Amino acid sequence: MTGVIGGLPDSVLQLAYLVAGVLFIQGLRDMTHPRTATRGNMISSGGMFLAVVFTVLWFEVLSPLVLGAGLLVGGAVGAWLAVSVETTEMPQLVGLFNGFGGGASAVVAGAELIDVLASGGSLSVGLTVTASIAGIIGTVTFWGSLVAAGKLHGLVGGSPVGETVGHAIKAVSLLAAVAAGVHLVEDRLLAR
Repeated sequence: MTGVIGGLPDSVLQLAYLVAGVLFIQGLRDMTHPRTATRGNMISSGGMFLAVVFTVLWFEVLSPLVLGAGLLVGGAVGAWLAVSVETTEMPQLVGLFNGFGGGASAVVAGAELIDVLASGGSLSVGLTVTASIAGIIGTVTFWGSLVAAGKLHGLVGGSPVGETVGHAIKAVSLLAAVAAGVHLVEDRLLAR
């Protein structure tokens, strides 16, 4: 079986993923010490670049032009953040990045459900359960990280409602999200 990058064999993709994984591990290892942290960050970034480029081009997720434009815009934003964010503001930035990762997880879960339904496919129970869990955890991560970043930056003050009311609102929201996920899964089970 061949991939879409010039008809290369699947072993090329597997090798690229293996190399990316080794780069991630080495990069994480180097990030454990201040003297090698910069090198570790560069090595991990190289691994991520390799994994993203191969995945996007191999599976034709985007055109090479759109991929290049995304890399340029993302690189420009990253470079701007690297020179403009003060060291003391790093916890807020990490909180924002963590929140965006959670939000992306929720969006990908929803997009996968929509993609399967739009292509006329049937949602499996496994996909529905996974998407429901990813949606709930991703959404909680997104909003929790944004609140944490806002508190660290001084944009969000103390609790605008009492602690008991705040816990009740969170509990009701979580129960509603879980109930919606259970309903979605139950609907898939009944459709079988």
